[in-house]
Amino acid sequence: MNDPQPFLFRQRQQDPLFLVYRRRVIHRGSTPNDPSRRDVICAAFWEEQQVKELEKQATDRGYELWWETVPVHSQDCSEQHNATVFVVFEGGMAQDNPDALEFSDPVGLAVYFTRNDVEAALESYADWEWEDVWELPVPWQSPFALNPFTKKRSSGSPEDYEFTL
Repeated sequence: MNDPQPFLFRQRQQDPLFLVYRRRVIHRGSTPNDPSRRDVICAAFWEEQQVKELEKQATDRGYELWWETVPVHSQDCSEQHNATVFVVFEGGMAQDNPDALEFSDPVGLAVYFTRNDVEAALESYADWEWEDVWELPVPWQSPFALNPFTKKRSSGSPEDYEFTL
């Protein structure tokens, strides 16, 4: 009998990766557009305590962070805490996009330890058009986790759209 869940979603017994996001609100003209926001990836940790410490620092500076846990799906589960991981995101931007660290709006789907594992998973579902794979060191923290963003507008966004810094 075939597993009803695709390879990407079969979870091994593994600690999940914590992905941390910083919220940006979009303003249309001078009015906040409440339903529209960007949750920009800003950190990755194996330990929840690291997430909570970063959240406290961000709160003290007036920044809103939230996080999600993303399951590990690699075939090789011998190393519990790899120094580099491959994260499959839905939505967002490609990691090499110059605006990615300030405007990406991804949802983490799965973590892989090797490029071979992530490529095999993606090949299994070649009809996917929405995934981006980011290669991240862990722990990782964006310069924008605790500092202001530098751009109010991403390239290609409407002139009357501005994002909070």
